[in-house]
Amino acid sequence: MRKFYISIRRGGKTFGNLEKIPFDLDPSANIVWQAEQKVAILLEMNGVLENGGDDFSWKVLSHDGYKFILVTRSKNWGESE
Repeated sequence: MRKFYISIRRGGKTFGNLEKIPFDLDPSANIVWQAEQKVAILLEMNGVLENGGDDFSWKVLSHDGYKFILVTRSKNWGESE
């Protein structure tokens, strides 16, 4: 069974401890919208104001028990990351 995770970065570096956080993802729905909602919740929980999240990026990974596979990422995640 695939499990999904989300990672959040700020300025190219992991933000806090938000690396590969378990993510309840419904693959039949819009994944980007779900990721943006999860990021907003995680940033709010970490004291980031709603309008202060512009310099954050995220990616969603799946894990099949053997390896992590990229599902999608935000436009500002960066090519070198």
